[in-house]
Amino acid sequence: MTHGEIAGYTDGWLSPRLSEMFIAAKLKKIHKSMTHGEIAGYTDGWLSPRLSEMFIITAELIHEDMMGFVDTYRRKGQMKSLNKCIEYMDVTRVDYLPTSVLLAQCNRDGFEKAFFEAYAYTFKTIADYLHRSRVPTLKSVHRALLTGRVDDMEYDTRKYEHFIEMGGRAEYALDAVLTITQNVLFNGQDTWSYSEYQDEIEAFEETPLDDCFDIARSKMGITNVNAHGPYEHDILENY
Repeated sequence: MTHGEIAGYTDGWLSPRLSEMFIAAKLKKIHKSMTHGEIAGYTDGWLSPRLSEMFIITAELIHEDMMGFVDTYRRKGQMKSLNKCIEYMDVTRVDYLPTSVLLAQCNRDGFEKAFFEAYAYTFKTIADYLHRSRVPTLKSVHRALLTGRVDDMEYDTRKYEHFIEMGGRAEYALDAVLTITQNVLFNGQDTWSYSEYQDEIEAFEETPLDDCFDIARSKMGITNVNAHGPYEHDILENY
């Protein structure tokens, strides 16, 4: 096998197809312990109210912080250096963009305002889907931003098209929401603190699927192949 083929396997051995089989078996086992009425209380049969709420908090806070960074652009055509973006990594979330994307921006003398507007837009779309009790998958988020519509919400497709042209992808934002939320639940903090939103989250009933991030990642279409941040970007030390 080539290095690229090996990279497509989790830990070098678990194939995507076998992984999907494990996920399906796990979800089926959980469903067996539940009534049809209880299963109906999950979005798409797996996304629990608590997990959905946590995803919303993550996506909305990242969008809000990133738009605050966008507001620091003072003039048209201004560029932000990579060093500046890394300095504010907890806001710009460039740690969830592959090194190749950042190198492309370095070669263009930095990051334009439109790049972060588009990146932030992707997080907003994820939150919009969740608010409507719908699962934000890779395909659905990408399609919504390309067509400019999610139900009654309209988007400026030019921003997302610019993001794509600059190497951005919807999966990077979804990966960030999944990983950051998992860190918050298991470690207490990452971008936001669980204790700060605990009452809001635990207002929903606890369920067996509240911490099933492997199922969430699979159902949203995010794999180790298409997105697996955060990235360390060691190659960028000289930029």
